[in-house]
Amino acid sequence: MEPDFQQRVLIVEGDGHVKQTIASILKDEPVIPVFCDTGEAGIEQLKETPDQPPSVIISALHLNGMSGGDFLEHAKKIAPNSIRYLMAVYSEMETIVGTVNQIYVHRFFVKPFENKDFLTAVNNGLKLHHSILEHKQLLKTAKQQNAKLYDLNCELVEVKKKHSTTVQSLEKDISALNEEISHLDTKPTLPLKKLEEIIQTCVDSGEGVDVEKLEALFSFTVQTLFDRFEELAFRSGFEMKMPQGGPE
Repeated sequence: MEPDFQQRVLIVEGDGHVKQTIASILKDEPVIPVFCDTGEAGIEQLKETPDQPPSVIISALHLNGMSGGDFLEHAKKIAPNSIRYLMAVYSEMETIVGTVNQIYVHRFFVKPFENKDFLTAVNNGLKLHHSILEHKQLLKTAKQQNAKLYDLNCELVEVKKKHSTTVQSLEKDISALNEEISHLDTKPTLPLKKLEEIIQTCVDSGEGVDVEKLEALFSFTVQTLFDRFEELAFRSGFEMKMPQGGPE
């Protein structure tokens, strides 16, 4: 509830003496009493302030025009969160009990009533109304939080899907690399001793060995292997750095 919110008490009563008594009881309380003489006037009052309905509505059973029971039944539809009290004289007890059961009145008073009991009932009604508003606000907040949690959960599901796709792609690349390595392992290689014999034969025959071409071939081979591994590393989210000076 807002700090500057002032609770109002709507009293529908045609008896001037009773209205004067209620005004006296509530004069020192932090509430705004609003008086109406008839049920019709009470309904108009409720319709004029739809955004700030009274915290407590108190109506006499016997009114000019519509009865207090009919008024409270209409009031329940216009201001469902307001606490409703009904007042009647002792001779109307049978009628008031039926009205209480029919329109769900929170409490009834038998006139004349004790001032202290009346004030206690009003204060209890104010507290109950405050609790109802707090409960509704908490429920609204809970629904908003649940909606946010649902949205976050949907985002998490999407992230998980993208992550799974990325992992599958990496696994595919790794599998391809393993297959390439496997093929390399199965290719016949020239033994080092055989390579030495070929080089020695070239030297002995006078053909010689072109050292520059040999170094260029070695450098080209290393660079090619590095480029292939660098491309695979890039696809897998890694970074390879060429040693200073390049391949030797």
